[in-house]
Amino acid sequence: MKKLLTVVALVGAASLSFGQGIVNFGNASVPTRISTNTVVGGVATGATATMSATAGGAYYFGLFVAPTTQTTVDATLNGWTFTGNYGTNTATGRFNGNYTADPGVVVNGYAVGSFGNFVIVGWSASIGHDWNTVSAVWNSGNPAGGTGTANFWFGMSAVAANELIGGGSTPVPTPMGDVPNFTLGYFTVPEPGTLALAGLGAAALLVLRRRK
Repeated sequence: MKKLLTVVALVGAASLSFGQGIVNFGNASVPTRISTNTVVGGVATGATATMSATAGGAYYFGLFVAPTTQTTVDATLNGWTFTGNYGTNTATGRFNGNYTADPGVVVNGYAVGSFGNFVIVGWSASIGHDWNTVSAVWNSGNPAGGTGTANFWFGMSAVAANELIGGGSTPVPTPMGDVPNFTLGYFTVPEPGTLALAGLGAAALLVLRRRK
């Protein structure tokens, strides 16, 4: 009986040490806020809670993770993995994506007590909710058409580095508390109809040139 109890205790300890950690996926308790702008690369003009009709009425946020050796982020998001966790805007410059009893979301592949780097990516609901759809529109910083909308907002935070991933007796970190405010930039993409017309125009020019 004692041997059985010892084995159960060891298995329980192992499951805790290798269990998936959690982080606080929100910014209600930290100074960081998210804003928008109205021109690409322009200054912030309002917080994410201030929506225009063309933006679809909401913003979504995705949580990305990488090993601590990945210290930079760019438009391609190379080296970063989407955790599958989504958040949405709640109040002026605020968002929340937490869904567990603890103040956090699960980060698969990262055990409690391990370290990771995090980046938060935000976008307007006008280009959808699912990251696969959104990433196709974002197209590594070269916006592509086909969404039925001519504009959207997109941006990403700086890197929150060396976050001790929490769970159990380990405090749950808030990555947004370790990055500065960031802005979702305004982007435009050609409507599908516009792309088609442009293609027809190019084809017509080629025909005219050949006739000459």
